[in-house]
Amino acid sequence: LVAKLKAGQTPSRKETPPTLGAYARSWLERHAERVGIETLRSYEHRLRLHILPAIGGLPLAEIRRSDLEGFLTTLERGKLAPRSQRKAWSVALDVIRDACVDFGLPDPSQRLGGPRAQPEPAGRVLSKEELTALTNAALNLAFGASAYVLVLAYTGLRRSEAACLRREDLNLASLDDAWLTVSRSKTRAGKGRRVPVPRPCAEALERHLATAPASPWVWPSKTDRAHHMNAGTGYRWIEAAGRAAGLEATPHDLRRTLSTLANRAGVDRLALQAILGHTSPATTDIYIRTSDEDRRKVLRVLGSS
Repeated sequence: LVAKLKAGQTPSRKETPPTLGAYARSWLERHAERVGIETLRSYEHRLRLHILPAIGGLPLAEIRRSDLEGFLTTLERGKLAPRSQRKAWSVALDVIRDACVDFGLPDPSQRLGGPRAQPEPAGRVLSKEELTALTNAALNLAFGASAYVLVLAYTGLRRSEAACLRREDLNLASLDDAWLTVSRSKTRAGKGRRVPVPRPCAEALERHLATAPASPWVWPSKTDRAHHMNAGTGYRWIEAAGRAAGLEATPHDLRRTLSTLANRAGVDRLALQAILGHTSPATTDIYIRTSDEDRRKVLRVLGSS
């Protein structure tokens, strides 16, 4: 991607300000050596699909506040999720503001707010009964799906972390004291963490590994055993188990459920943070939800004091 960007023409800062589309190429090229490849791909994706088709042809010196207001309206009325709207708007402002600094132009984006879309739903937390129904329904799934669902339900792993598990990451020598090690994670704190595996989950993993194809991965790809499965497959397995149990659930719902139920059971917050692989305890707090029963406990404690 870096080589592709550098192959294009980079506008000179001494020349007349180019169009937003032409400047965006040089803007990406400069960021290629400052940010990670995934972040760079995200920038390129937002520019190519959402920003440049709408305002990429405008000369930088002629972009007005009304142009940006029109682009903002387009984002809000489109089919993008609220989070994608905010990201596209943020990238557009970053490019325009950098261009204004480079060419000494007035900033047309001053005092402009972001998309007014409704925030995305915060997700749900399953009750103990719903979680039991989901895991029981998962036992009827095939091709390692049951073990995958139980791993997410009982360990709180992200779906991508579970999909990337290797056989060597599992320690199932004792089903009553089983562990797994997360070798790939979204966060630095999550990589290399050891997570306890409850016996029902350990038994499901043992049954799966006994019949799974020969591969270094716990869940290998169907088309190439040398690679792990796609995390999207695991998402569909969770959905299938939910339908069988008569409820809706996502992989992240299971992560919230484990956090909330463990907290209610009195699990130490720092231990929970280590299991989930969060860098900050504040992030762990976001995953813990309260219920009416939790609030009633406060009243009972205050009433007895």
